[in-house]
Amino acid sequence: MNKNEIYNLLIKYADGEASSSEIIFIEKLISEDKFWKSELEILQKINVDFLSSDIYKVNPATELNWESLNKSITLEQNKKFNFSYFNLLKYAAASVLLIVTAWFLFYKGNSIKDFNKFNIGKTFTTSNNEIIDIALSDGSVITLNQNSKLTVDKDFNIKNRLVEIKGEAYFEIAKEKSKPFIAKSNNTFIKVLGTIFKAKNDKNKVEISLYEGKVNFISNKNSNELTPGEKLIFNTNTDKIKISKIQSNDVKFWENKLIFKDVKLQIIAEKLQIRYNITLIIPDNKKDEKYTVSFEGMNLENSLKLLESVTESNISKNKSKYFLNH
Repeated sequence: MNKNEIYNLLIKYADGEASSSEIIFIEKLISEDKFWKSELEILQKINVDFLSSDIYKVNPATELNWESLNKSITLEQNKKFNFSYFNLLKYAAASVLLIVTAWFLFYKGNSIKDFNKFNIGKTFTTSNNEIIDIALSDGSVITLNQNSKLTVDKDFNIKNRLVEIKGEAYFEIAKEKSKPFIAKSNNTFIKVLGTIFKAKNDKNKVEISLYEGKVNFISNKNSNELTPGEKLIFNTNTDKIKISKIQSNDVKFWENKLIFKDVKLQIIAEKLQIRYNITLIIPDNKKDEKYTVSFEGMNLENSLKLLESVTESNISKNKSKYFLNH
């Protein structure tokens, strides 16, 4: 394989479009050859620089670029040059190549062309106080928070792994190098191979918290790679990005499922309080009683009725507090 062919593969690899066999070849190459590893790093940096800069929004029509370039080169008949006509052509060709390459990296990386193949398949939605686990065919598990929506591509796990999230979800993505997992979130894209992260969006903001692995976040003008422990906040109005460390008090909604197996009533009450934002008082002599029960998918009223039933008690309300009585 000659150098031009290898460079073509490096570009595909940097843009996340290499096939499984090409990925294996490139990763073996860069692990054994420092030169090609350095070249890949340069390509990746160029990709990020182009994505984050406005000056590279160029017309991709090659003929127009040639015409524009030719107009900018005025050769006075009687003027002497220190370089040959051959060199002039060489520099001109390099300039056009740079323009076309810039367009290729900017628009191809920016559009996430894989997602153009997205066809609406199965859709999952959650209502108030409902959190569900969704097991996908590739082995990935997505926990969908309340008032959220997940749409899975009709052909998921055939050639691509594509989903769209509206609201908030926790992703545990199975590793599959030949099929990158891409989640669309408020017209931005989160591209991964195998990792654990949380994604949340609303009208003006996209948030990503990364717990394991790596993710690439791509918007119209930005491309950022996160490492574990980092949180990214993207403002959709200003296109500005802020990256910080995940705080210890970061809300982990997926750990607050209302499914209990042989759990003390005091702990059940604490979970219900967090989910429904209420104060629930339990008598001391019942706090250590253990129950197996699920409140998932229920609103506050039905959850309290179920709690009354399983504990053989009744619940009264005084102002903003609920009391479980014998």
